Amino acid sequence: MVDSSGGIRSRITSPTTITGRRLNAWGFFQALLLGLGISVTPVVAEVSVEIESLPPLAAGVEGAFIGSDGEVLIVAGGEDEEGLSARVSVLEADGTSWQTARLEVPIAHGVTATTADGLICLGGVDSDGPTRRVMRLRWDGATLLQEPLPDLPMPRLEAAAAVLDGILYVTGGRPAADARPDGALLALDLSAPEAGWQTLEPNPSPRLQPMLVARAGAIYLMGGTGDSAEQNWSYRAKPFDGTINRGWVQIATAPGDLSGAIPLATGQSHICVLTTGAGQSSPDLLVYHTITDTWVSKGAWAGAEGKTRYAPWQGGVAVADAGGDTIRRIQIDSTPAALHWLDYTAIGFYLVVLLGIGAYFAHGDGTSAGFFLGGRRIPWWAAGISLYATGTSAISFMAIPTKTYVTNQVYGFGSLWSPIVWLPAAFIIIPLIRSLDLTSTYEYLERRFSLSVRLMGSVLCVAFQVGGRMSVILLLPAMALSAVTGLNVLVSVALMGVLSTIYTVMGGIEAVIWTDVLQCAVLIGGGLLALGIMIFGLDGNWSAFVASSEEYGKLDGILLGWDLTIPVFWIFALSSLLQLTTFPNDQVMVQRVLSTPDPRSARNAAIVLALIVVPGTILFHLLGSAMFAHFRDNPASLSPTMDNIHTLPLFIVQSMPPGITGLVIAGLFAASMSSLDSSMSSTATVLVTDFYKRFKPQVSDASCLKLARWLTGGVGILGTVVALLMATLEIKSLYDLWMQLVALLGGGFAGVYALGMLTRRAHDTGAILGAITSVVVTVMVKAYTPLHFMLYGIISVGTCIIVGYLASLVLPGRRGDLEGLTVYTRIDSSEGATQ
Repeated sequence: MVDSSGGIRSRITSPTTITGRRLNAWGFFQALLLGLGISVTPVVAEVSVEIESLPPLAAGVEGAFIGSDGEVLIVAGGEDEEGLSARVSVLEADGTSWQTARLEVPIAHGVTATTADGLICLGGVDSDGPTRRVMRLRWDGATLLQEPLPDLPMPRLEAAAAVLDGILYVTGGRPAADARPDGALLALDLSAPEAGWQTLEPNPSPRLQPMLVARAGAIYLMGGTGDSAEQNWSYRAKPFDGTINRGWVQIATAPGDLSGAIPLATGQSHICVLTTGAGQSSPDLLVYHTITDTWVSKGAWAGAEGKTRYAPWQGGVAVADAGGDTIRRIQIDSTPAALHWLDYTAIGFYLVVLLGIGAYFAHGDGTSAGFFLGGRRIPWWAAGISLYATGTSAISFMAIPTKTYVTNQVYGFGSLWSPIVWLPAAFIIIPLIRSLDLTSTYEYLERRFSLSVRLMGSVLCVAFQVGGRMSVILLLPAMALSAVTGLNVLVSVALMGVLSTIYTVMGGIEAVIWTDVLQCAVLIGGGLLALGIMIFGLDGNWSAFVASSEEYGKLDGILLGWDLTIPVFWIFALSSLLQLTTFPNDQVMVQRVLSTPDPRSARNAAIVLALIVVPGTILFHLLGSAMFAHFRDNPASLSPTMDNIHTLPLFIVQSMPPGITGLVIAGLFAASMSSLDSSMSSTATVLVTDFYKRFKPQVSDASCLKLARWLTGGVGILGTVVALLMATLEIKSLYDLWMQLVALLGGGFAGVYALGMLTRRAHDTGAILGAITSVVVTVMVKAYTPLHFMLYGIISVGTCIIVGYLASLVLPGRRGDLEGLTVYTRIDSSEGATQ
C-alpha cells in the first residue's frame, strides 16, 4: 500500500450486508471508545531532515569511493581533470580538516560497502579499464592500510553492494561500459574470504547504479536505471530466513522515481530514500517500512546537486555532490510524543500504590521466614498469578507482540506447549519441592548431592541476577519509553530502581507477590484495550484484521520438518519439556511455590499458572498480529528512527487517552519493577540461606532478617547503579556478552535437578561433570554449528543429564539418603508416608 499524503487508505473493502448485525456491534464499540476519548484516528509521526556541511575537499574528484572505517570518513580515488586519481582524503569524527594518503593504484567509478572492519572498495575502472579488483581500506590514525581481497569473478561497473550478517553482496551494473546491465548476484563471506566469491540467484530486474540496502535479515534492491518501467520496481532477497521463503520477492512500488536517490537505513526496519529530483518537480523524502511493506512520503527536502555518491556515516549518510568537492552529512530525526499531565498523574498514583503495598506488609511476622517466604501464608491463587507475572517482565510485554509483528505466530503456537508441561509438574515436581520445607531451592542440592553442588548453583544464581539481569530489565523498557515519549532514561531507571528497592526492603516477598498481582491485572487489561483499539480502528474491524493477517502470513503458526536451523514445532515441544526439569533451578519461581501453606496449595498455584499461560499467550501474540494490521493501514504513524520493540509503546502513546496512557506506562514500569524486586528478593534469600546461615548455623533469626533487608537494599541499589552506568557509558554490548557467558555457563546446570529428582543412581561427581561438560558442548555448538538458538538449552540440559548419569554409573561419588528427594521416594506430607 502506498500512502503519499501521510493519511490512510484502506485496502479492505466494505463488508457485505450479511454482516450487518455484527457491524452494529462494532460501531457501538467504536462509539464507546470515542466517548472515552480513545482515538481511532492515526497520528502522523513527525520527521525532519538535518543537513550538516563538512569541510570541503581540497580538489573535486568525481566517481570517488566514499565510505567509513568506524568513525572515520574516507574518500578514495576518483577522476579529475588529469584522469584517474589515487588520492585519499580522510576526516576524523571530530576533525575540522582532511588528512591525505594515496592508494596503491589510481581507480574510480567503483562501489563501496562499509563494514565493522573497514571500507571495502570493489570494481570500477583502473588504468587497464574495467577491473575486478577488491580491497579493504582501514585508517589507523596516521596511515591508510590497504588489504587486497579476492578479485570479483568479472569486472563490475555501476553496481551496488551491501553487507548482511558478514556476507558481502554485489549486484546490478555491468561488466563493461558498452555492455547491457545484468542481474548477477555475487557473495563473499568476509569471515573466510579465501573461499572466494559465490554466484547466487540473479536479481530479476537488471539495472545500473541501483541502491542495495541490508535490513532485517534481507537485502533490498531499489532504484537505478534500466531498460523498462521495471526499473521503478523494488525487490527483497532473503539469503536465509527461519520462517519466510528465501529468494527474491517483489515489494511495494515506490510512489516516486528512485533513480539517483540516496538510501539511509534508519531505526531497525525502515529505509529512508532521499530522491534527488530526477524526473519529478522536487526532491522528496520517501520512507519504506520493511515489515508492513509500505511507503510513505514525508515531504520535500533541500535536495542534492546532480549525480551523487554516498555512504552511511555516524548514524546518517555522507553525500558527495556532483564535482566531488562538497560533502554533506544528512541525518533523519523523529520527534517523540509528549505525555499529558494526566499521564504523569496516573504514573505517580500507581507508584504510590506500590509503595503503599510495601508499607502494608512492612511489619510481617518479624522473622526471616516471613521476609523470604511470607510466613508460608500466600494464597495459592496469588502465588499462581505471581508465577505468571514474574515471568512476564516489561521486556516480555513488548517483545512477545513484537516477535509476532515482525514474523508470525510460530513462537505463539510453540508457547502453547507450556501448560501441557506445567500440569504434570504441578502433580510431580512441585509437591516434591514444597514438601521439603526449603527456603532456597539450592538447599535441595546439598541434601541430594553435596555442599559443593549447592554452592555451585547458588553462585551461578547470584552471578546471573546481580551480574546483569536486573540492570537489563530496568534499562531496556526505560529506553523504549524514552524513544516514544521523551521520558528521560536516567530518571526512569532511577525511579523504578529506588521505588522497587524501598517496597521490597519494607515488605519482603509478600510485597513482591501482591504487587505482581496488581501488575498482572494492569498489563492484561492494557493488552486487551490495545487489542480492541487496534482491531476496531481498522476499516472493516475483525474481518479486516483477519484478511490482513492471513494475506501476510501473520497467523501462520506451525513449521513442520527436520531442519534444525529454524524453529520447527517439535523444538518448542522439547524446549517446553525442559521446563518440567529445569523449573527447580530458578529461585525466583521456586520462592513463590515455597511461600504457599502446603504442597496442595503449591500444586494449585502451578495449575493457576498453567491456566493463565494459554489466554496470556494468545493475547500477547494476537496483539502482535493486530499491530501489523494497524500499522500497515497507518504506516505514517510509525517513526522511521524507532526499533521494532518500541512499536507497542508508540501505539499506546498515540492511541490511548490521557490518563489511560499513563496507567499502561505505569504498568510497564511496574512489570520491570516486578522482575527487579523478584531478583532482589531471591538473591538476598540465596545469600543469607546458602552462605550466611549455612556457615554460621548458630546465628539468630533477628540477625538473618536484618542482613536480609540490608542485602535486598544493597542488591537493588547495585542493579540500579549498573543500569545507570549502562545508559551513560554505552557498555550495553559488554553486558550482552556477559549475559551470554552466564547463560552458557549456567544453562546446563538445570540438568542437575533432573539428575537428582528423576534418577536414583546419580551422585555429586556425576552431577558436577555433567554440568561442566554441558558448558563445553554448548559453547562448541554455538560457535561451530548453525543450529537454532532454541536448541542450545535442549542440548545443554540434555548433555548434563546424559553425561552426569553415565559418569555416576562408572565413577565414585556421594549419594545421600534419597528419602523424599526423588519422584520415586517422595513424601506425601499430608499422610506422612513415603510414596
